Amino acid sequence: CKPTLHRCAISPIFRANRFRPRNSLMIGQNVSHYEITDKIGAGGMGVVYRARDTRLNRDVALKFLPEHLASNEESRNRFVQEARAASALDHPNICTIYDIDATDDGRTFIAMGYYSGRTLDDIISTDDLSTDQACSLIRQVAAGLARAHDRGIVHRDIKPSNILITDDGVAKVLDFGLAKLSGSADITRDGSTVGTAAYMSPEQARSDEVDGRTDIWSLAVLLFEMLTGERPFKGDYEQAVIYSILNEEAPDASSIRSGLPQGLSDIISKCLDKDPRARWSSMRDLHAALGQYSTDDPSSVRVGSSGSDANPTRTVMVFSLAAVIVLAIVYALMLGLGLPDWVFPAAVVLMLAGFPVMYLASSADRRRTKGKTGFAASTLIDKFLTVRKAALGGLGVFTGLAFIVAGYMFMRST
Repeated sequence: CKPTLHRCAISPIFRANRFRPRNSLMIGQNVSHYEITDKIGAGGMGVVYRARDTRLNRDVALKFLPEHLASNEESRNRFVQEARAASALDHPNICTIYDIDATDDGRTFIAMGYYSGRTLDDIISTDDLSTDQACSLIRQVAAGLARAHDRGIVHRDIKPSNILITDDGVAKVLDFGLAKLSGSADITRDGSTVGTAAYMSPEQARSDEVDGRTDIWSLAVLLFEMLTGERPFKGDYEQAVIYSILNEEAPDASSIRSGLPQGLSDIISKCLDKDPRARWSSMRDLHAALGQYSTDDPSSVRVGSSGSDANPTRTVMVFSLAAVIVLAIVYALMLGLGLPDWVFPAAVVLMLAGFPVMYLASSADRRRTKGKTGFAASTLIDKFLTVRKAALGGLGVFTGLAFIVAGYMFMRST
């Protein structure tokens, strides 16, 4: 599982006095030979902590079953199954499982790799991905899932929040909690539907028997979303989404994103055929088909910035330098062209207003890249504001000011 933005972990709510349910009190506590150093995030199935392996001197992510699910047998079984499924795989595009252990009071936890990066959930909401970037990342995920399928493991919950992209551009598949293992009992055999509605295949939505082709469908939905910015099957509530999956055809991706190769759109459409037999027969086939639209160099598909790069103080300093240069230019133009006296004060006010905006944007970028959001969006700022958007907004404001001044000068000359 992963760190910075990573959903793959779950954290404990210990009953023992030294392990209090309060998340803030977990920091600095020891679990086995792991020292908890930070909380990464939390989701419906648990909480993730960053910890230090004191034996091997490395950072890890610890995933615990939350207290409200600890007494639920199905949740415990899924938790153990996740460790069993992921530990059976050794692939660079699947999160590494180091250990499964229990605390003194009996709480089971999984120790897994800690990777610095961002989930696709966050990347899709803040970054514009090129065709090459999207296909390259999806091919990496396909490579990891192909290994899982070779071992008889179907993930069944492929979605943006379960894919981590490291700072080096490497995709990691997280959270095998709903994985189906061949030769083992299906934890959800009672007929209940598992997975996330928007990314479910028709057969999964019907609670039918599934195989690796259900992951092919989910991966195509994810690729569609990365390329177009929207999902192929929509609805105001879960049942409406499932109805769309079962009864409506996915739109052609090239009709939404202009310039998208028709061949790529056809690949996606083939994956989204409601009949599993009409899809690609294996994840390796899909991986091969996407090869002509992507690169095999992870460094070329790096997206976003690392947490260390998103420095609010540095951003404000750079903005200050840019503000001085812009104001000097405005002042020179005012003297040289005889611009109105109010132009320079207006530019100063706009620049002063930009300082808090840039600071908030950089802080939001840093929180996102450090994984402080993603499990639940904390504020509207964290959801929508980025340094890039703030800079483009500032450019738009000054362009508007320039038009106003030009209009004023024109009116004055006539």
